[in-house]
Amino acid sequence: MAGSTRGHSRSRSAASGAQLRQEHTVEVDGTAVHVVAHGPAGADHTVVALHGFGVDHRVLMVPAEPVLSSRSASWRRIYLDLPGHGRTPAPESLWGADAVLAVVTGVVERLVEGPLAVMGLSYGAHLARGLASRLSDRVSGLALVVPVTVVDPALRRVPPRVVLERDPALLARVGQEVLDSPDGVLVRQTEEVWAREEIATFPGLALAVVDHAGHALPSEQPALFRALLGQWLERVERGAAVRPGRGRARP
Repeated sequence: MAGSTRGHSRSRSAASGAQLRQEHTVEVDGTAVHVVAHGPAGADHTVVALHGFGVDHRVLMVPAEPVLSSRSASWRRIYLDLPGHGRTPAPESLWGADAVLAVVTGVVERLVEGPLAVMGLSYGAHLARGLASRLSDRVSGLALVVPVTVVDPALRRVPPRVVLERDPALLARVGQEVLDSPDGVLVRQTEEVWAREEIATFPGLALAVVDHAGHALPSEQPALFRALLGQWLERVERGAAVRPGRGRARP
């Protein structure tokens, strides 16, 4: 990637061993990216998690950590705040998805050596596909959670927004307007076109169509999300066992 990449880090230990938590600020071409990492630097495997629009790293960290931290094989987990989200500012010079992807790639190149798995949610899944393309010789697994597959909203084939379940107590507490405000599609994430066209692109692809859930899958179906995540991690671990080399996260 063109341009300079330099990192500045500060660390706080939340616990010892596999539960070590560190916070980093990694600067890539003028963008100071906030990174939260869990697990030892010399872990067996590394996963990079990319969130979607309007949230921060916690939207994946909170539901994923119970699964990742309990694996018998150790995992280094790297959660980013994308530019303009959380504690990562967005410089005026940063414009467009390609520029964001360049920043994400720079962070990964700074923090991770060797193979890595990538997990993305919504727009983060769009970036995850780009990262897998740029680092195709290093990505050992790719998890796309409620992914953006067609970037232009005018070209998307999605059903009308449908609320499948609503808690009356929550409705009374926050109000109808607040509950109806997210620009999400609360339907089953079928996306038949993507399934047909992309299944041959990713060897070993497992496609899950989840009932009674929409774009907030980790929150709407947490137990199922954890089960699917665990199955994916197991496949990545099995794949690493038959291929030489393991990912190492740089301290």
